[in-house]
Amino acid sequence: MVRNIALLFVLFTCNLFAQVQKPETLKAMTFNVRMDTPKDGINQWSNRKEWVAEIVRFNDVDVVGMQEVTYGQLVDLQGLMPNYDYVGEGRESGNKGEFSPIFYVKERFKLLESGTFWLAENPAEKGMISWDSSLPRIATWARLEDKNTKRTFVFINTHFDHRGKLAREKSVEVIQAKLKNIVKGETVILTGDLNLPPTDTPYQKIVDLGFLDTREVATNRAELGYTFNSWDIEAKPTNRIDYIFSKGSDLAVWKYQELDIQRGARFASDHYPVMTEFRWVSKVDLVQKKKKR
Repeated sequence: MVRNIALLFVLFTCNLFAQVQKPETLKAMTFNVRMDTPKDGINQWSNRKEWVAEIVRFNDVDVVGMQEVTYGQLVDLQGLMPNYDYVGEGRESGNKGEFSPIFYVKERFKLLESGTFWLAENPAEKGMISWDSSLPRIATWARLEDKNTKRTFVFINTHFDHRGKLAREKSVEVIQAKLKNIVKGETVILTGDLNLPPTDTPYQKIVDLGFLDTREVATNRAELGYTFNSWDIEAKPTNRIDYIFSKGSDLAVWKYQELDIQRGARFASDHYPVMTEFRWVSKVDLVQKKKKR
Protein backbone atom coordinates (compact mmCIF):
# COMPACT_ATOMS: atom_id res chain seq x y z
CA MET A 1 0.00 0.00 0.00
CA VAL A 2 2.76 2.41 0.98
CA ARG A 3 4.63 1.49 -2.18
CA ASN A 4 1.58 2.27 -4.33
CA ILE A 5 1.10 5.63 -2.65
CA ALA A 6 4.78 6.46 -3.19
CA LEU A 7 4.49 5.50 -6.86
CA LEU A 8 1.41 7.67 -7.31
CA PHE A 9 3.23 10.57 -5.66
CA VAL A 10 6.18 10.17 -8.03
CA LEU A 11 3.89 10.04 -11.08
CA PHE A 12 1.96 13.08 -9.89
CA THR A 13 5.16 15.02 -9.26
CA CYS A 14 6.58 14.12 -12.67
CA ASN A 15 3.35 15.13 -14.38
CA LEU A 16 3.24 18.40 -12.48
CA PHE A 17 6.87 19.09 -13.35
CA ALA A 18 6.20 18.34 -17.03
CA GLN A 19 3.29 20.80 -17.01
CA VAL A 20 5.39 23.50 -15.39
CA GLN A 21 8.22 22.97 -17.88
CA LYS A 22 5.94 23.02 -20.93
CA PRO A 23 6.87 26.06 -23.03
CA GLU A 24 4.25 28.73 -23.63
CA THR A 25 3.20 28.78 -27.28
CA LEU A 26 1.56 31.41 -29.45
CA LYS A 27 -0.24 30.51 -32.67
CA ALA A 28 -0.44 33.20 -35.35
CA MET A 29 -2.28 32.99 -38.68
CA THR A 30 -2.65 35.04 -41.83
CA PHE A 31 -5.85 34.39 -43.76
CA ASN A 32 -7.22 36.16 -46.83
CA VAL A 33 -10.86 35.10 -46.47
CA ARG A 34 -11.99 36.48 -49.88
CA MET A 35 -14.56 39.28 -50.00
CA ASP A 36 -18.29 38.63 -50.02
CA THR A 37 -19.55 38.51 -53.63
CA PRO A 38 -22.30 36.42 -55.30
CA LYS A 39 -19.96 35.97 -58.29
CA ASP A 40 -18.23 33.16 -56.37
CA GLY A 41 -21.16 30.76 -56.82
CA ILE A 42 -20.86 27.74 -54.54
CA ASN A 43 -17.93 29.44 -52.85
CA GLN A 44 -19.74 32.66 -51.96
CA TRP A 45 -19.45 33.83 -48.36
CA SER A 46 -22.84 32.55 -47.17
CA ASN A 47 -21.71 28.99 -47.99
CA ARG A 48 -18.38 29.18 -46.20
CA LYS A 49 -18.50 31.69 -43.33
CA GLU A 50 -18.97 28.95 -40.69
CA TRP A 51 -16.10 27.04 -42.27
CA VAL A 52 -13.75 30.02 -42.08
CA ALA A 53 -14.55 30.55 -38.40
CA GLU A 54 -14.17 26.83 -37.75
CA ILE A 55 -10.64 26.85 -39.22
CA VAL A 56 -9.57 29.55 -36.77
CA ARG A 57 -11.28 27.99 -33.75
CA PHE A 58 -10.31 24.36 -34.43
CA ASN A 59 -6.64 25.24 -34.82
CA ASP A 60 -6.65 27.17 -31.53
CA VAL A 61 -5.28 30.25 -33.26
CA ASP A 62 -4.35 32.97 -30.77
CA VAL A 63 -4.02 35.90 -33.18
CA VAL A 64 -5.04 36.03 -36.83
CA GLY A 65 -4.55 38.77 -39.41
CA MET A 66 -7.26 38.59 -42.08
CA GLN A 67 -7.58 40.32 -45.44
CA GLU A 68 -10.47 41.27 -47.76
CA VAL A 69 -12.95 41.38 -44.89
CA THR A 70 -15.98 43.57 -45.63
CA TYR A 71 -18.05 44.97 -42.77
CA GLY A 72 -20.79 42.37 -43.20
CA GLN A 73 -18.20 39.59 -43.01
CA LEU A 74 -16.70 41.23 -39.93
CA VAL A 75 -20.09 41.12 -38.20
CA ASP A 76 -20.51 37.46 -39.17
CA LEU A 77 -17.08 36.54 -37.83
CA GLN A 78 -17.72 38.33 -34.54
CA GLY A 79 -20.82 36.21 -34.05
CA LEU A 80 -19.13 32.97 -35.09
CA MET A 81 -15.97 33.56 -33.04
CA PRO A 82 -17.28 34.83 -29.68
CA ASN A 83 -13.98 34.13 -27.90
CA TYR A 84 -12.19 36.65 -30.13
CA ASP A 85 -12.13 40.42 -30.22
CA TYR A 86 -10.74 42.48 -33.12
CA VAL A 87 -9.17 45.77 -34.12
CA GLY A 88 -9.29 47.40 -37.53
CA GLU A 89 -10.86 49.91 -39.87
CA GLY A 90 -12.10 49.77 -43.45
CA ARG A 91 -9.70 51.00 -46.10
CA GLU A 92 -12.15 53.71 -47.18
CA SER A 93 -12.42 54.81 -43.50
CA GLY A 94 -14.68 53.67 -40.70
CA ASN A 95 -16.75 50.66 -41.75
CA LYS A 96 -16.37 51.38 -45.47
CA GLY A 97 -14.24 49.19 -47.72
CA GLU A 98 -12.31 46.05 -46.93
CA PHE A 99 -10.71 45.59 -43.52
CA SER A 100 -7.40 43.98 -42.66
CA PRO A 101 -8.51 43.18 -39.12
CA ILE A 102 -6.61 41.47 -36.34
CA PHE A 103 -8.63 38.98 -34.31
CA TYR A 104 -7.21 37.87 -30.95
CA VAL A 105 -8.35 35.63 -28.09
CA LYS A 106 -9.73 38.18 -25.66
CA GLU A 107 -9.27 36.05 -22.52
CA ARG A 108 -5.57 35.55 -23.25
CA PHE A 109 -4.52 38.99 -24.49
CA LYS A 110 -4.88 42.51 -23.20
CA LEU A 111 -5.07 45.15 -25.92
CA LEU A 112 -2.70 47.99 -25.04
CA GLU A 113 -2.77 50.05 -28.24
CA SER A 114 -3.91 49.71 -31.84
CA GLY A 115 -4.35 51.64 -35.05
CA THR A 116 -4.70 51.60 -38.82
CA PHE A 117 -2.64 53.56 -41.33
CA TRP A 118 -2.71 53.86 -45.10
CA LEU A 119 0.00 52.57 -47.41
CA ALA A 120 0.25 55.92 -49.11
CA GLU A 121 2.30 59.09 -49.31
CA ASN A 122 0.31 60.40 -46.35
CA PRO A 123 -0.40 57.35 -44.14
CA ALA A 124 -2.81 59.34 -41.96
CA GLU A 125 -5.09 60.34 -44.85
CA LYS A 126 -7.95 57.86 -44.90
CA GLY A 127 -8.80 56.35 -48.26
CA MET A 128 -5.72 57.80 -49.96
CA ILE A 129 -4.37 56.10 -53.11
CA SER A 130 -0.71 56.69 -54.02
CA TRP A 131 1.82 55.72 -56.67
CA ASP A 132 0.46 53.04 -59.05
CA SER A 133 -1.86 51.42 -56.50
CA SER A 134 -5.25 50.41 -57.88
CA LEU A 135 -7.03 50.78 -54.53
CA PRO A 136 -6.54 52.26 -51.06
CA ARG A 137 -4.36 49.89 -49.04
CA ILE A 138 -3.92 49.71 -45.27
CA ALA A 139 -2.06 48.10 -42.41
CA THR A 140 -3.63 47.47 -39.01
CA TRP A 141 -1.54 46.97 -35.88
CA ALA A 142 -2.02 46.05 -32.24
CA ARG A 143 0.19 46.00 -29.16
CA LEU A 144 -0.92 43.00 -27.13
CA GLU A 145 0.05 41.76 -23.70
CA ASP A 146 0.06 37.99 -23.29
CA LYS A 147 -1.62 37.45 -19.93
CA ASN A 148 0.04 34.03 -19.60
CA THR A 149 3.58 35.37 -19.83
CA LYS A 150 3.05 39.06 -19.02
CA ARG A 151 5.05 39.91 -22.13
CA THR A 152 4.05 42.20 -24.97
CA PHE A 153 4.44 42.08 -28.74
CA VAL A 154 3.30 44.07 -31.75
CA PHE A 155 1.15 42.37 -34.40
CA ILE A 156 0.79 44.10 -37.76
CA ASN A 157 -1.38 42.90 -40.63
CA THR A 158 -1.57 44.18 -44.20
CA HIS A 159 -2.69 43.59 -47.78
CA PHE A 160 -0.50 44.98 -50.58
CA ASP A 161 -1.89 46.11 -53.92
CA HIS A 162 -2.35 43.41 -56.55
CA ARG A 163 -1.37 45.62 -59.51
CA GLY A 164 0.97 48.38 -58.41
CA LYS A 165 4.57 47.21 -58.46
CA LEU A 166 5.89 50.54 -57.18
CA ALA A 167 3.11 50.69 -54.60
CA ARG A 168 4.19 47.33 -53.17
CA GLU A 169 7.78 48.55 -52.79
CA LYS A 170 6.69 51.85 -51.24
CA SER A 171 4.35 49.99 -48.88
CA VAL A 172 7.35 48.35 -47.22
CA GLU A 173 8.90 51.79 -46.71
CA VAL A 174 5.70 53.13 -45.13
CA ILE A 175 5.52 50.16 -42.75
CA GLN A 176 9.19 50.61 -41.86
CA ALA A 177 8.65 54.28 -41.00
CA LYS A 178 5.53 53.61 -38.95
CA LEU A 179 7.10 50.75 -36.99
CA LYS A 180 9.87 53.10 -35.83
CA ASN A 181 7.21 55.04 -33.93
CA ILE A 182 5.08 52.08 -32.85
CA VAL A 183 7.57 49.46 -31.63
CA LYS A 184 9.08 49.94 -28.17
CA GLY A 185 11.57 47.10 -28.21
CA GLU A 186 9.02 44.30 -28.46
CA THR A 187 9.02 41.39 -30.86
CA VAL A 188 6.98 42.11 -34.00
CA ILE A 189 4.83 39.67 -35.99
CA LEU A 190 4.00 40.84 -39.52
CA THR A 191 1.28 39.04 -41.49
CA GLY A 192 -0.27 39.70 -44.84
CA ASP A 193 -1.23 38.96 -48.39
CA LEU A 194 1.64 40.72 -50.16
CA ASN A 195 0.57 39.77 -53.69
CA LEU A 196 4.15 38.88 -54.61
CA PRO A 197 6.51 35.87 -54.53
CA PRO A 198 9.65 35.62 -52.37
CA THR A 199 11.78 36.56 -55.39
CA ASP A 200 10.37 40.11 -55.60
CA THR A 201 12.10 43.22 -54.26
CA PRO A 202 9.56 44.07 -51.49
CA TYR A 203 10.07 40.65 -49.93
CA GLN A 204 13.82 41.21 -49.81
CA LYS A 205 13.27 44.68 -48.36
CA ILE A 206 11.26 43.15 -45.51
CA VAL A 207 14.04 40.64 -44.85
CA ASP A 208 16.60 43.45 -44.96
CA LEU A 209 14.68 45.14 -42.14
CA GLY A 210 15.56 42.18 -39.93
CA PHE A 211 12.34 40.20 -40.34
CA LEU A 212 12.50 36.41 -40.59
CA ASP A 213 10.21 34.54 -42.96
CA THR A 214 8.83 31.97 -40.53
CA ARG A 215 8.58 29.40 -43.29
CA GLU A 216 12.35 29.53 -43.75
CA VAL A 217 13.31 29.19 -40.08
CA ALA A 218 10.62 26.87 -38.68
CA THR A 219 11.80 23.72 -36.92
CA ASN A 220 8.81 21.81 -38.31
CA ARG A 221 7.08 22.52 -41.60
CA ALA A 222 3.96 21.27 -43.43
CA GLU A 223 3.41 23.10 -46.68
CA LEU A 224 1.56 23.08 -49.97
CA GLY A 225 4.19 25.24 -51.67
CA TYR A 226 1.75 27.95 -52.72
CA THR A 227 -1.04 29.94 -51.05
CA PHE A 228 -3.49 30.99 -53.81
CA ASN A 229 -5.88 28.52 -55.45
CA SER A 230 -8.24 30.79 -57.46
CA TRP A 231 -11.13 28.39 -56.61
CA ASP A 232 -9.57 25.88 -59.00
CA ILE A 233 -9.31 22.25 -57.80
CA GLU A 234 -6.78 21.59 -60.57
CA ALA A 235 -4.82 24.79 -60.06
CA LYS A 236 -1.14 24.50 -60.80
CA PRO A 237 1.07 25.45 -57.83
CA THR A 238 2.52 28.92 -58.34
CA ASN A 239 4.14 30.81 -55.47
CA ARG A 240 3.54 31.86 -51.93
CA ILE A 241 1.99 35.31 -51.66
CA ASP A 242 0.76 35.10 -48.04
CA TYR A 243 3.34 35.40 -45.27
CA ILE A 244 4.09 35.47 -41.57
CA PHE A 245 7.29 37.28 -40.61
CA SER A 246 8.76 37.88 -37.17
CA LYS A 247 11.39 40.17 -35.75
CA GLY A 248 12.84 40.07 -32.24
CA SER A 249 14.22 37.62 -29.72
CA ASP A 250 11.19 36.91 -27.51
CA LEU A 251 9.43 34.46 -29.83
CA ALA A 252 11.09 31.44 -31.41
CA VAL A 253 9.54 29.94 -34.56
CA TRP A 254 8.54 26.33 -33.92
CA LYS A 255 6.01 25.19 -36.56
CA TYR A 256 4.91 26.51 -39.95
CA GLN A 257 1.92 25.23 -41.90
CA GLU A 258 -0.06 26.08 -45.03
CA LEU A 259 -3.52 24.63 -44.36
CA ASP A 260 -5.41 22.67 -47.01
CA ILE A 261 -9.01 23.98 -46.99
CA GLN A 262 -10.61 22.10 -49.87
CA ARG A 263 -13.72 19.88 -49.72
CA GLY A 264 -14.44 18.43 -53.14
CA ALA A 265 -15.11 21.37 -55.46
CA ARG A 266 -15.50 23.80 -52.55
CA PHE A 267 -12.93 25.93 -50.74
CA ALA A 268 -13.09 27.97 -47.55
CA SER A 269 -11.29 30.76 -49.44
CA ASP A 270 -9.33 31.36 -52.63
CA HIS A 271 -6.23 31.69 -50.40
CA TYR A 272 -4.84 29.00 -48.13
CA PRO A 273 -4.40 30.19 -44.55
CA VAL A 274 -0.85 30.16 -43.22
CA MET A 275 -0.15 29.38 -39.57
CA THR A 276 2.99 29.69 -37.46
CA GLU A 277 3.40 28.38 -33.93
CA PHE A 278 5.85 30.31 -31.80
CA ARG A 279 7.34 29.50 -28.43
CA TRP A 280 8.11 32.21 -25.93
CA VAL A 281 11.84 32.23 -25.22
CA SER A 282 12.49 32.03 -21.48
CA LYS A 283 13.83 35.16 -19.81
CA VAL A 284 16.76 33.08 -18.53
CA ASP A 285 17.76 32.23 -22.10
CA LEU A 286 17.45 35.88 -23.12
CA VAL A 287 19.75 36.98 -20.27
CA GLN A 288 22.31 34.32 -21.23
CA LYS A 289 22.25 35.45 -24.87
CA LYS A 290 22.87 39.06 -23.84
CA LYS A 291 25.82 37.99 -21.64
CA LYS A 292 27.37 36.08 -24.55
CA ARG A 293 27.19 39.20 -26.69
